[in-house]
Amino acid sequence: MTKFVRREDVLALFRRCLRSARLIQDVEKKLMYESVTKDSFRRRMSLPAKSREAYNAYRDGIDQVESMEYYQSIAKCARRGQAEAKPLSSVASVNDAANQITESSQKEEVMSWIRSHLPLLRQPDLDSYSRKLIEDGFDSIQFIEQELTLDDLEFMKKAHRRVIARSFAARSEDGQ
Repeated sequence: MTKFVRREDVLALFRRCLRSARLIQDVEKKLMYESVTKDSFRRRMSLPAKSREAYNAYRDGIDQVESMEYYQSIAKCARRGQAEAKPLSSVASVNDAANQITESSQKEEVMSWIRSHLPLLRQPDLDSYSRKLIEDGFDSIQFIEQELTLDDLEFMKKAHRRVIARSFAARSEDGQ
């Protein structure tokens, strides 16, 4: 029996994703996340409610928004911690926490780009691909969209590269 995704649940998830995106402090990242969220939901709108793809997309959306909310709560705690007077011994740990938040934010941003092109990608591949892109310097969607070429994706599985190649071709046909 295929699990059913109710329209009300999808709309609630969409609102939750937008609320979470609007809490991002960096204006560029906020606009980017809002755009990715709207685009992602728009592309999946036509999935049949009782399909496995709709259920998996819904679960992926839940996982993504929970991760975003978790990292935002960490960032909020770090901002509060930096606002208070801290002994010098804790400055390194605050900086380490800030670096971890930045790295997590970069990973989430890269993962959201990958998900926008490969929505049914399994988690191990998603983790591997995002880690490799970040290692190669592609640590933001803006940089990925400006600089990434198909040659940079040699580490990906052939079928995944083909999907992204089609996306690149469609983008160049649209004049972007």
